[in-house]
Amino acid sequence: PIMSMSEFQSVTSYLMFDHDRLDAILYEVFALVAESAFDQATGRFAGFQAGMKRHLRIEEEILFPEFERRSGGGSGPTDLARRDHGVVREALAEMQGALAARDARAFFAARKKFLSVLPAHHAQEEQLLYPLIDASMTDEERRAIVARMRGDE
Repeated sequence: PIMSMSEFQSVTSYLMFDHDRLDAILYEVFALVAESAFDQATGRFAGFQAGMKRHLRIEEEILFPEFERRSGGGSGPTDLARRDHGVVREALAEMQGALAARDARAFFAARKKFLSVLPAHHAQEEQLLYPLIDASMTDEERRAIVARMRGDE
């Protein structure tokens, strides 16, 4: 069953849910492009791209600064994540351009670039960064940051 957004009690649970949600949309887009259903793929990709950009923004504007503050300025994991985000943004733009050109080959080349960073990036966040942030917070602080990330405030 899909969790209601109010059930998220941690950074990890909320952002992992968002990763999974976005991954599912992206795989729909891949299937549509493979079938040359470019109009449908373009529509689904627009939703994916908006969600992905929002996810990156949440991490960069809320989560990473909080991590750096709590870790005493250590930004190694967040520097790496920001670099990955740059590659993700490039690949998003390339996939969008390929869809506009109705070019499946270019789309799948951009997808390869995207997938060259995403699985390891998600694993690093889900297994290291998010749990470290959660562990550094009280339950109340965790609920407050999740509310900020969701835009509830």
